[in-house]
Amino acid sequence: MSRFSTTSLCAAAALASIFASPIAAQIIEIEGSETTMTERNLSIEAAQDAMDPLRLIEAYVIDKQAPRNERGGWGKRDSSTYVIGEQIDAVIYLANVGKHNPGQPDNPQEMELAIIIRDLDGNVIYQVDNVHTFKGVRRLQDPLQADYFRDRFTVSARVPLAGEYDVGFVFLDRTRAQDKQTPLEAAIRVVVEEPQGLPALTDLTEMMMEQGFDQSYLLRRCGAYFLSEVKIAGRDAFTQTQFAAQDAMIRYFVNADAVIAAGSQDMPYDQALDEAFDGMDAIAQQYTARMLQNHQAGAHPWAEDVMLQRDAASCRVIYDQRERSE
Repeated sequence: MSRFSTTSLCAAAALASIFASPIAAQIIEIEGSETTMTERNLSIEAAQDAMDPLRLIEAYVIDKQAPRNERGGWGKRDSSTYVIGEQIDAVIYLANVGKHNPGQPDNPQEMELAIIIRDLDGNVIYQVDNVHTFKGVRRLQDPLQADYFRDRFTVSARVPLAGEYDVGFVFLDRTRAQDKQTPLEAAIRVVVEEPQGLPALTDLTEMMMEQGFDQSYLLRRCGAYFLSEVKIAGRDAFTQTQFAAQDAMIRYFVNADAVIAAGSQDMPYDQALDEAFDGMDAIAQQYTARMLQNHQAGAHPWAEDVMLQRDAASCRVIYDQRERSE
């Protein structure tokens, strides 16, 4: 027998061992009690059929700007206070998560997500159904990991109004049988405040017509406008060409601000770039707050807002003039 044939047979035997034979250490929950496949004498397919609907293990807000934790995941955020339009990122850890073809190499998830934001009286102030479907194949280990039927999901939302709210992330597991497809809501309480310490978003075109306006603020604000469109709509809402154009405008404005600051304030360019981006991002939160409020009122986030349309047009003129001067 050739070496290749021997290797192939060994690989086939290993796969058969991993994927075909019963693997009994997986944690499952049946009728509210935690058990294992050994105790119940179940195959992995039967275990998934028998286990309870989704259950929440843990939910917490995260800080994507902080270093990753020892497991490579996002660390917990110190505060649950945000400003209007700021992205609220959270990790939701669930038990009894099903898979298509459990235990096999092709074992995709199909988890639908909806978002419901309520005030403390329970009134719904914002709701979007089927906002996202988590899909993907979980990498298998040998032996199959004990927490195979548990998983963490990273979610995000934005709140359009100042106040205290419960941000509910609602999961529906489409891999399970119909009687086990029970929606599960994981609610996180947050405090949302008005953006502070920045000039109000008055009409940018009118500001440019005044004498002695702040050039740095103009550049940051133009970059912030285009950044806020991406924040609100998400990158997937743009074609590849559209996103490249949007990204080029954002980069131009933040880099122009950094170059001017580095020269006029005698600071390293990298430091100036960090400060320019932080300033742009803060203004973008004001824009996203306004866009969210437009959406909450039943309008398009920016297309029906005259001031935002004028801001976009003025900033595009500045960018186009830059291209012609090169």
